[in-house]
Amino acid sequence: MDRTKIQKTLYIALFAALMAVSAWISVPTPIPFTLQTFTFFLALMVIGGASSAIMSMVYLSLGIVGLPVFASFGSGAGYLLGASGGFILGFPVAALFFTILCRIFGMGKVRKLIFSVAALILIYLLGTLWFGYVYAKNTDFFAALTVCTLPYIIPDAVKIFLAYCISDRLNFFRK
Repeated sequence: MDRTKIQKTLYIALFAALMAVSAWISVPTPIPFTLQTFTFFLALMVIGGASSAIMSMVYLSLGIVGLPVFASFGSGAGYLLGASGGFILGFPVAALFFTILCRIFGMGKVRKLIFSVAALILIYLLGTLWFGYVYAKNTDFFAALTVCTLPYIIPDAVKIFLAYCISDRLNFFRK
C-alpha cells in the first residue's frame, strides 16, 4: 500500500473517531443537537466526499455492532430506528451527493460551501421523512419539518461555516 492510501485510510479512521466523540457532545432534545454535523462537514471539506462516505459507513458500522458512538452514548441497529436514524443514515448518502456535485462542477472554495449546504438539505430531507414516518406517524411532512429541522438550521449553518474556515487551514489532501 502506498503512502497516500495509508494516509487516506488514517484520515478516514480519524474522522470516524471524531464523529463518535462529537456525537457525545450533545444537548438533549427529541433529535439531539450534537457536533456530529460539524465533524461530518469538516470531513467533507478536508478529505472529500468519497472518503467521507466511507468514514460515515465506518461510523455507522461501529454503532451498529454495539460501540456507543451515537448521541447520548447510544449504539445498536435499534438506535437507527429511532427519531434521529434518518439523519444519521443520511450522512453517507449526503457524502456521495457531495462527491457527485464535485465531480460534475469541480470543487472550488465557494463550491464546497454551496455543496455542503446542498448535502445538509439532503440530510434534512431524509431525516425529516424518517422522523415523520417513525416518530410522528400522524404528522404531516411540514409539521415534522418544524419539529426536527427548523430549530437546527442556524446552528448547522454556523457549523458548516466553521468547518469551511477550519478546512481551509488543514492541508491533508484535496479531493
